Amino acid sequence: MATPDALRAALQCARPRCPCRRPGGTVHCPSHDDQRPSLRVTERDNTLLMHCFARCAQEAVIDALRARGLWPARDAQPGAPSSAPGSAAGAREMVYAIRDAAGRLVAEHVRIDRASGTKTFLWRRPDGRPGLGGLKTCELPLYRSETLAARAGERVVLCEGEKAADALAGLGVLALGTTTGASATPSRDVLSVLRGREVFLWPDADEPGRAHMSRIAQHLRAMGVTVRRIDWPAAPPSGDAGDFIAADGCVDALEALLDAAPLWAAEEDAAAAELVRLSNVAAETVHWLWPGRIALGKLTLLAGDPGLGKSLLALDLAARVSTGREMPDAARGDLAGPAGVVLLSAEDALADTIRPRLDAAGADCTRIVALQSVTERDADGQAVPRQATLADLEALRRAVRAVDAALVVIDPLVAYLPARVDAHRDQDVRRALAPLAALAAELGVAVLAIRHLNKNSSVTNATYRGGGSIAFTAAARSELLVAADPADPGRRVLAQVKCNLAAPPAALVYRIDTAPGGAARLRWLGESALSANALLAAHARDEDDQPALAEALDVLRAILADGPVPAGEVARLARQAGVSERTLKRAKHALSVRSGRAGFGSAGGWRWTLLEEADS
Repeated sequence: MATPDALRAALQCARPRCPCRRPGGTVHCPSHDDQRPSLRVTERDNTLLMHCFARCAQEAVIDALRARGLWPARDAQPGAPSSAPGSAAGAREMVYAIRDAAGRLVAEHVRIDRASGTKTFLWRRPDGRPGLGGLKTCELPLYRSETLAARAGERVVLCEGEKAADALAGLGVLALGTTTGASATPSRDVLSVLRGREVFLWPDADEPGRAHMSRIAQHLRAMGVTVRRIDWPAAPPSGDAGDFIAADGCVDALEALLDAAPLWAAEEDAAAAELVRLSNVAAETVHWLWPGRIALGKLTLLAGDPGLGKSLLALDLAARVSTGREMPDAARGDLAGPAGVVLLSAEDALADTIRPRLDAAGADCTRIVALQSVTERDADGQAVPRQATLADLEALRRAVRAVDAALVVIDPLVAYLPARVDAHRDQDVRRALAPLAALAAELGVAVLAIRHLNKNSSVTNATYRGGGSIAFTAAARSELLVAADPADPGRRVLAQVKCNLAAPPAALVYRIDTAPGGAARLRWLGESALSANALLAAHARDEDDQPALAEALDVLRAILADGPVPAGEVARLARQAGVSERTLKRAKHALSVRSGRAGFGSAGGWRWTLLEEADS
């Protein structure tokens, strides 16, 4: 049983209202106690894809499926068909060895054909473990690349898939096959083995197949390769080279087809298009790290002015993820338990800032790693470390997998943009963030990136206050804003700027406290009715009120100059001096005025004391 529908059906529970029973939805992962369905099962290019949003490793999921008889055992030999234990009766398994030009085994592609006519493709590594271990299919060698060395100078036929390539090779043709499926394209490095050859492209007789070969033709012609197109007018729908051999089975017919092959014209490249019928797309549920605010597999931005605790907030969330605790609003996302965190911090030191803050937040630091640098070779071959950037996706991928991370924190985002990216140009920003967003989706990890606001405080629409191009906000699926509480500048408000995935949740309030060891930590105080736009509008008014604040500071200093004064008396004297209650509160905070109760019963009361003047 290896079709997505059949596998989903086998993993459904008996509860009639369970989300696992939704068509095309997530089902219960067999490798952990999955009370909330977290396993996504899909099929792309005839390859079965699985992802557990509770962070189960793919190997663990496949082992659990195999234990239930829902996955074929690893007993087939490369190049030879065999029965596939655990699959439907009559199923046959074929293993194709994917080798590089030197003959080294890189991967095995397993094809399972069933009596019903359906087929499934699975990948496994040379050591027999399932999957590709992070290697992309576009980076895999062309099938049968190892045959090129012994046949120098011969023309090459490149077709889609291993089965078609083997059919042509059976007639003595030097034939290679792509292993990516029609929706992807071998990289230029992979295709470079065809330099100096005359290459005949044999597309499958359908639109995805023609588009696939059109993209390959663009790469090859850019390398100076002569490219020809094989036309088989009698091809059945989706027919390939294997079908041609089955129909004609004749070397002469094949030679005639090759001799008649025209050059691949440049205008054919522009005509290729990939169409996806939406009825064939399975609807999926959004999975959350923090419901309504931070989604798994998506990019989220956290914006705000310096000094408001954005980095501290990110570490508070990292601590919660590392220990499996609930989020600040008591919500729980779709993680089954503790998960790893990857930190990219360009501003705070690990030893004296980040580690103490994580400890104060109760983090499990064994699950948290910091990606500090990557190593390159200089012209002399010496290893030279440098700071990682968003272009170092492979390093980030390895870091995520090292701790099975559910959260990546980038602080601040602009510090990790590649050198030639202009943060104020939409095109640059989109090109820099698109691969990061794709990696987040591939790994199912939430990416939280921190950025500052621009200096135009007159703009009160939060969408346009983020630093740099508006493309930052456009690329993120969710953006959060931190600002000081207008009613109490000692408190901070976390509000939603945008969320494309859910209704915006209520804003939350927090205060920065000091832990017993001296490290800063957050204390969450509940909800706020303020929106992101309302916060920015209030602070714009505050800037307009600076003369009034300066006057209030002078008045309050004079009132408290001789010692503690009852709070009511302070308010009365301030009103007499023309200071509003709101401005008085701001002045109190700016001057570090302490409010404490003195005396007992009716004779006691609250008094204000000026401890020290703060830098206003």
